[in-house]
Amino acid sequence: MDWEVELAVVINRDCSEVSTPHALEFIAGYCICHDVSERHSQTERGGQWVKGKSFKTFGPLGPWLVTPPSVPNIHEARLCLDINDERMQDGNTNQMIFSVAQIVSYVSQFMLLRAGDVITTGTPRASA
Repeated sequence: MDWEVELAVVINRDCSEVSTPHALEFIAGYCICHDVSERHSQTERGGQWVKGKSFKTFGPLGPWLVTPPSVPNIHEARLCLDINDERMQDGNTNQMIFSVAQIVSYVSQFMLLRAGDVITTGTPRASA
């Protein structure tokens, strides 16, 4: 088993081919995703990585949805993950390669995003 904390973005209404400057208008809120992976299935059974991330109870979200107005700057949010009282990850969204707006815009270029869809953005580095 492996773990990753990720920022998750929840879409507020249907959208497609959204420009980066308008992408934040389509966000209902943000929450935490615990991206759990079973690496044996993911890497040694061939095919796509989705197998190792799709077991029952994997990928829990929440427990809260935070609306954009309540987050002063989503690109300055601390993301931490503790397992059995041990800090495994401690990062910040300011370390993201792409902004939330860029991610929403990019995904909307090749699929229709529907209200309630969730985009997980990736994980920060592990703690030192």
